[in-house]
Amino acid sequence: MPGGRAVDLGCGLGETTIALVDAGFETIGVDDSRSSIERLQREYPHIRWVCTGIGPFLAVEAQFDLITLYHVLEHIPKPRTLMETITRALTPSGVLVIEVPNTAGLHARLQGYQWQYWLDHHVNYFDNTSLCRLLEPIGLKQIARKTKFHFNWPQGKFFRDASHDLLRGIGFGDVLTTYWTKARHG
Repeated sequence: MPGGRAVDLGCGLGETTIALVDAGFETIGVDDSRSSIERLQREYPHIRWVCTGIGPFLAVEAQFDLITLYHVLEHIPKPRTLMETITRALTPSGVLVIEVPNTAGLHARLQGYQWQYWLDHHVNYFDNTSLCRLLEPIGLKQIARKTKFHFNWPQGKFFRDASHDLLRGIGFGDVLTTYWTKARHG
């Protein structure tokens, strides 16, 4: 996308929000962690940071061309309700990016409950099939997806990047990133 209005829901440490601003988006970072938002407001006062839950934020904000949820959906007790709200906030040609731990990855299947992403504070788990079952009935269409072996950050470390690409290529995709838009009917 060349730019537009964006929101990074569950912005955490703010990396995605900052990157979107640097890429030319009018971006808001939203998180319910007061300490994170206060730090971000001090360090990046030119960016709009909002300390609230996702539902209350979307209840008062207008449409967005880009909505990101990086490692958020696995923490949400009622994902369908939240995703219906998010879908209403997405412009007709907007893009929704969701990144979650990938239960279909070989690493998850081999390690079972010892897998690094089986955590007490994760209340839902997803793979591409379950995300499609969640999002397609509410009017979203997947336009792309990719997997990563663990987090691919920071990038630019040749041997680490190459080994992670090799592991991902043979099925060790711990992290699933999906891209969605509103399905067009008629």
